[in-house]
Amino acid sequence: PKKAVVSLSNDSSTSYNFYINVQDQITKAYYELRSEYALKILNKSSNELTLEELKKAREAYPFNLSETQIKH
Repeated sequence: PKKAVVSLSNDSSTSYNFYINVQDQITKAYYELRSEYALKILNKSSNELTLEELKKAREAYPFNLSETQIKH
């Protein structure tokens, strides 16, 4: 997961609302992965993590997003 990159591509016909919705879904997916990490590895729910533990979860699943705009 540390080397994984999510690629988000859009073009000029993509509506702003759709673009933001997709970006929100990607963000939620990262939060879910970090939450599962907290439960399985740290034996805590994500809202019980210390700052150091939260850092570990973020390092395990860093938010790597590549955004491109397709030009026609």
